[in-house]
Amino acid sequence: MLILNKARTAIKHVALSVRGQYSDVRDDYQKVAGTYDEYYSHNLEAAAQQFRRLLPWEELKRPNLNVVELAAGTGAITKTLSEALSADSVLTAVDISEAMLAENRRKTESHRGTNFVVGDAVEYLVQQPADSVDALVCAWGVCYMPHPKLKKELTRVLKPGAFLGIMENRKGTLKELESILLDVITNDPRLLRKAVRLELPKDSAYIAQRIVPDGARVAESFDSESARTVADTESILAYVTKSGVASGYLDAIAPDLYEELIEGLRIRIDAIGPRNVPIVHRYSIVTANV
Repeated sequence: MLILNKARTAIKHVALSVRGQYSDVRDDYQKVAGTYDEYYSHNLEAAAQQFRRLLPWEELKRPNLNVVELAAGTGAITKTLSEALSADSVLTAVDISEAMLAENRRKTESHRGTNFVVGDAVEYLVQQPADSVDALVCAWGVCYMPHPKLKKELTRVLKPGAFLGIMENRKGTLKELESILLDVITNDPRLLRKAVRLELPKDSAYIAQRIVPDGARVAESFDSESARTVADTESILAYVTKSGVASGYLDAIAPDLYEELIEGLRIRIDAIGPRNVPIVHRYSIVTANV
């Protein structure tokens, strides 16, 4: 029966994909906007600091720059960028979630020259003129974007010499936790109402080759991780439901079966032991000049 249920879930996922019935990450991020900083941003602050140190701060002080941040979220990078830019430069923070950007605006709006745009990141780029962006950064967002189209638009909108910085979770991130989540879902086909579309890069080399524009000079390209152990099951469940790490997965679950999903996770984590389910974000960072 176990194998049969997994097969049924796989078939259902394929059918949903063919019909274009994908989960909405926007909806999941809308729900966690108020807790995102407490859980996700706090847990990955060291990674954010690592990324911020690689940004070209002296160059960003130059006048009349057009700077774009995709998947700006609640502002872990936005506020620092906005403080660094000259008064006549413009920073545009784009995110698909209005609630996430509202948190961002609350921290950043006192700084002049910061625009907030609610919408799809790649579609925002499509609407921009060619050779119009001096610097573009994206932390924790390219996994939700179609990489070929993203690369095409980055190639088109970035000016010659423009800076590009990308940080993203890579394949294998949170695999200890994800395996439990997938086990619960695949063993009960009833839970799934939408397909999940998530494209984590393999590693930093993948980002450099498949997302960074051809011909750009890669300055930094490396893989790292952030790990911690949580002592109790309820803290792990809170991380799953309040940090955004399960965005896409949670919206894929039938609303009336959500509590069954959470209980299934609780049972499995208790059985394994929460200390045996470490929270390990494996991520990649790439910076380049076009």
